[in-house]
Amino acid sequence: MFQIFPILRRCSHALAKVSLVFALTSLPLMAEDTQMRFDIRLGALKVGHLGVAANETDQTYAVRAQFQDTGLVGILVGIRFDAHAQGTRLGTSLIPHRYEENVDTGRRQSLTRLQYNAGLPQVLGDTPTSPLLIALEDQRGTIDPLTALYTVLRSGPAPCDKNIPVFDGRRRSLLSLGPMREGQCSGNYRRVAGYSDAEMRERVSFPLTLRFTGAEGRSHLVEAKVDTLWGPATLTRQ
Repeated sequence: MFQIFPILRRCSHALAKVSLVFALTSLPLMAEDTQMRFDIRLGALKVGHLGVAANETDQTYAVRAQFQDTGLVGILVGIRFDAHAQGTRLGTSLIPHRYEENVDTGRRQSLTRLQYNAGLPQVLGDTPTSPLLIALEDQRGTIDPLTALYTVLRSGPAPCDKNIPVFDGRRRSLLSLGPMREGQCSGNYRRVAGYSDAEMRERVSFPLTLRFTGAEGRSHLVEAKVDTLWGPATLTRQ
């Protein structure tokens, strides 16, 4: 899904390959615990799993996700994504306070920590492999990749008909979702800024379709289809 979400971008690198083994050990106990697992396929080939665990109260949220390749597809071996985020709930909106990721996309490895001050992300720790190509002061109002992913995955009002700006500490992207029609909405994950010229030439836009089930106001994602750098991928809830 991520390339669906991206995480989307990253999951465009990591999406196609990730299998998840996750534990709630670092998350505080809260009122509502959620664990989700998704199969991930490239075409007809199952290449991994995605696991997400979260805790929510009426005022706060904490979420963690891990990805690991299954080792079945050579070009995808070694992909890793381990991230956690926490913040405040405001109605159905999630406002991040802290975010940390440890990622290996096969192209780069990084350990990044973000903290938010009045909606402005601050980079507390980073292991960059390239120069920063984006101004941090312009990123107010963005959310981290994992909060964006959880916004799409969590149960509740379907996150359709929205634009979600995402910033991972070095790159900005935009998840745009159209209105809900017959239980699904289509959209696009787009690279916006902070990417190298080579990355922008490689590809800018990744179309996607999300399918939901459940009663109005309490739906949840059951399937996501998204274009990736390796071709069409599908994420299916288990």
